[in-house]
Amino acid sequence: MTRFSTLPIRTQLLMLALLLTLPALGIIVYSGLKIRSADYRKAVVESQKLADNLAETQESIVREAQQIASLLTELAEVRSGKGEKVQSILTITLKNNPQYQNILLADAIGNVWASAIPLDRNRKVSVADRGYFKNAMTTLRFSTGEYAISRSTGKPTIHLASPLVYQGRFHGAVIINLDLDVMRSILGRSQLPANTNYVLVDRNSIIVSRGKALGEAVGKPIKAEDLRKMQQGPDRDTYEFTRKDGERRIVTYRKLRLSGEQEPYLYVRAGMSLKEAVAAANRHLFSNLVTLLPFVIGSFIIVLVIGKRSIADRVEKLRLASQKIAEGDLEVRVAPLVSGGEFGELALSFDHMAGRLAAHLAEIRQAQTEIKNLNTGLEQKVARRTAQLETLLKEQEAFNYTVSHDLRAPLRRINSFSAILREELGPDITPAGSQCLERICAASARMADLIHDLLQLSQIDREELTPQKVNLSKAAADIIQMLSETEPERKVAVSIAADLTATGDEPLLRIALQNLLDNAWKYTGRTAAPRIEFGKCIITGEEVFFIRDNGAGFDMAYKDKLFTVFQRLHDNDYQGTGIGLATVEKIIQRHNGRIWAEGKVNEGATFYFTLPRT
Repeated sequence: MTRFSTLPIRTQLLMLALLLTLPALGIIVYSGLKIRSADYRKAVVESQKLADNLAETQESIVREAQQIASLLTELAEVRSGKGEKVQSILTITLKNNPQYQNILLADAIGNVWASAIPLDRNRKVSVADRGYFKNAMTTLRFSTGEYAISRSTGKPTIHLASPLVYQGRFHGAVIINLDLDVMRSILGRSQLPANTNYVLVDRNSIIVSRGKALGEAVGKPIKAEDLRKMQQGPDRDTYEFTRKDGERRIVTYRKLRLSGEQEPYLYVRAGMSLKEAVAAANRHLFSNLVTLLPFVIGSFIIVLVIGKRSIADRVEKLRLASQKIAEGDLEVRVAPLVSGGEFGELALSFDHMAGRLAAHLAEIRQAQTEIKNLNTGLEQKVARRTAQLETLLKEQEAFNYTVSHDLRAPLRRINSFSAILREELGPDITPAGSQCLERICAASARMADLIHDLLQLSQIDREELTPQKVNLSKAAADIIQMLSETEPERKVAVSIAADLTATGDEPLLRIALQNLLDNAWKYTGRTAAPRIEFGKCIITGEEVFFIRDNGAGFDMAYKDKLFTVFQRLHDNDYQGTGIGLATVEKIIQRHNGRIWAEGKVNEGATFYFTLPRT
């Protein structure tokens, strides 16, 4: 509906006119399709009747042949094998039944010893290799063959064989050759309608007979898929079929079988042209559509005329007025040009809008002047603040330099003088003096560590990140090895998952891992069987790294103080400056990650953090 409303008004009106004609068009099309469907069903019934009639005629021909062959098998002359009398009987039988091409008698091994059409004396004819003879000999039942060239006449035929059975034993067969031309003449008496045709196909897909000379010739095979459809289908079926010349046809086939046989010996397929079957319905539908066409054209003309005068012309005036307003002419008025109806009300609203726009434009110009003045003042403030920030940065750099050089120099002198004093006094130093010197050195080292950590913390925000793929597993292994070398007497069970990688600045990520693993190593110092684990898990669908230990742990009530500078949850029980976790948090945040911790007093702690995926 949204797309329809965006179309031009003329197009919308034409579409509405078309929609008004759709019911009539629908009735006409429905009626035409209904008639077409009825004609189609009628064509199906006609094709079925034609196939049934042809099948009955063909079955009648075969039954007559079976009866004649059965009578011949009962004749004493045939049983005795007397050639001259049998020859006369066969000749008379063939003359009285012109639908047959020849009638033969074969012995038990398939040699022909009598024929209605005399054979050359020196010519021997054998049917031992023919399928119908083998089937009659095997089943002792009347059998049919397939399309073949007769060895006795040299013409195309279909053989029928009735076995000669005496005392339960096979002694030969009576063989009848059907004359395909006469059979076609008999089937043609069905008086096929002008648009119909039929074809008889044997079990080997060879065309035995056909009604009209369209498609493949007699003796040629039909398409393999057409034969397969009939073989795999029911005994009778109707479907649409495309002939060799491309014409679509409605066809019905029937399977013909002899009693006691599973495989059909013949397929009868009859059909008619689909185009001609529904031609009358198509002409009726076309005639109705042509009748409707003038009414549709008239509707379109009326819609176009009314739409132009009542809608399109008025909309054009409104469009031109809008264009003038867009060009800055807010004095234009359209109500005098468009009056009456909804468009007249729209014109009044349009003029009111133009007046309001003129007033708002004056207000906007005044506001722009005020904004320009404010921007000028804001730029001055930004310039002052920028200068102040630059001054602060310079002061911070000066402070860092002072811390790095001026504060460390006294510490180095304190350490040097302490060492000289210890060397001067040598063995004469008292235990109390020795203890004082150790405290001086320890305090000096602690102060140096604190200065180092403060400098490191202040520089993290200014370090330029160099993102790359970082092997966290290898970095953690290096750090643990360094800690083990520092305290070789400690036995800590360390588990580091393989192939832990992330994208980030490698030096900063190493500093973060150093601080976290230092803490784990430090706070497991008083645990009987210390364990440290570095791994990865999935939390609410997010990939999370963790470092877990079973050391001193912490009280979750103070978890918010963990990452605050100089906040230490264990007082002076463990060495530290209180800056390491704050440094870790800054590094993780600079990588757009998160860090949090879980722990329990004397049961260990787990630090979780996220980093960009590689």
